Order: sequence, then structure tokens, then C-alpha cells
Amino acid sequence: MPTHNDDFFRTDVLPILTGEGLFGFALRKTRDRDDAHDVVQRTSMRAWRFRHTLTPGTSVRAWVFTICLHEFCGLYNERRRDGARSAAYWSDPSVDQVSALDPESALDRAQEVKELYGDLETLTPEFRHTLLCRYGMDMNVREAAEALGMPPGTVMSQTYRGIRALRKIAV
Repeated sequence: MPTHNDDFFRTDVLPILTGEGLFGFALRKTRDRDDAHDVVQRTSMRAWRFRHTLTPGTSVRAWVFTICLHEFCGLYNERRRDGARSAAYWSDPSVDQVSALDPESALDRAQEVKELYGDLETLTPEFRHTLLCRYGMDMNVREAAEALGMPPGTVMSQTYRGIRALRKIAV
């Protein structure tokens, strides 16, 4: 017998899971179509399994995209643990846009992106997750607060302190 959460899942969550936005987000993170499909599939399964934790009235999109981000991180960590890190995870699409006549600029840009990913990994999980929600998933403060389960003021302070920590690392 379907419950209220099952109906809510069908009407509010399922369209987000099957929409192009979630797949596009997963594809931007993984930079591989097959991995993106895997991440969306894992996201769908986890969303269904934990549908009882979703409260009507909260940002469903933020909830789904946070699950997707966690699934991407899980896949990334599995690959890293297994030593199967793909070059795609360290690449940046803007590198492909640099003219082939300027290989030095392309190498510089690729190195910058690689360093940024390394710098993000050195941050505490709280700062890293806050920055990924705010800038990687393009969430506003309220959406990030809901997704991370913290007050908006904490999101703003962690964003500020996370950026400040990145600046110190990058210098």
C-alpha cells in the first residue's frame, strides 16, 4: 500500500531523478557518460531507499542533488582506492577549448585545475561540502543550508572560511 512519502516521491522526486538536469550534473562531475549513468542510478536507488527522510516543503532539488554529489564522491573514492583514477577526473573541458597552437597555455590551465582539485581535498569535509554545494552545484545559501542540514548563517561562515582557506593554500 503506497504511503504519503511514496506519492510525494512519485510526484516531486521522480521528475528530478529522470530529468536532464541531474544527468547533466553527474556528467559534468564524472566527465564520462557511463559513469554519469551509474551515478544517477545510484542516486535514484539511494533517494528511494531514504525517501522517508524527505520532508514535504523542503527543497527536493537540493536533496536529490546532494545525494548525487555524495554518490559521485563515493564513485570517485572507489576509483581512487582501486588505483583506477581516470585522466577525465583531472581534466577540465576548458582545456579542450584552448587553441592547439598554444600548448603552453593548455598545460598551464590543466595544471591549475589539477592543483585546485588537490587544494579542495586538503580542506575539512565541512568546508569542502559547503563550497561544492554553493559553487559546484550552484545552490543559494538557503538551498545549501537545507541540503547540508545546517543554519544559513553557518553556510555563509563556512563558505567564507573555506574560500579563505583555499586562498592561503593557493598562495
